[in-house]
Amino acid sequence: MVMLDMVNGVLRRLGKNRITALDTNGSTSHAEAERIIVEQSRKLQTEGWMFNTIPTLTATPNGSGFIVVSTLATVTVLHIDGIDDEPWNNFTQRGGNLYDIDNATDVFTSAVSVRMLLELPTTDLPSAFADYVIASAAYSYNRHFVGNATRDSDLQGEILRTQAVVNKEELRSTDTNFLSNYETFSIRGRPAFQYIQGLNNA
Repeated sequence: MVMLDMVNGVLRRLGKNRITALDTNGSTSHAEAERIIVEQSRKLQTEGWMFNTIPTLTATPNGSGFIVVSTLATVTVLHIDGIDDEPWNNFTQRGGNLYDIDNATDVFTSAVSVRMLLELPTTDLPSAFADYVIASAAYSYNRHFVGNATRDSDLQGEILRTQAVVNKEELRSTDTNFLSNYETFSIRGRPAFQYIQGLNNA
């Protein structure tokens, strides 16, 4: 979904007029809405979803033995680790390079397999997830800048509804039975009350 449509989605939920052009990096209310959308999009994508996860990628060190994480994707890498089938490989990102936690080094002598979580631009988000981001951004805007208690409650309800749709779409995209898989449960089985707790601390 293009950013202009997402900003208008937030403004509509706040009872504000539509805009015809963005004010990126400006000082208007819709510029602030855009910043919050970007913030919420990253926050929610960090939870990990099928659409922004690369389950297996071969990462090859350069001539100096470093694996520069930014060269592995054309977008921001939110998280990187060893693949699920190789639990003995524990990697992270340190100083822009892949870092082997177990061996305390960022120098590699051969290629390794990694799993990556990416931050996709709003134009690449599934429509259901874009709606989830819009609802979350509208809630955050209202909480920090408006303070309308009735709208606050309505937006919490919309967050739960859009989150449920996203979870349903997530299940459709995989054959995994999340009831018997702890990792998948931790990704998809986020209880509503825990999310609302997080919102109240936003």
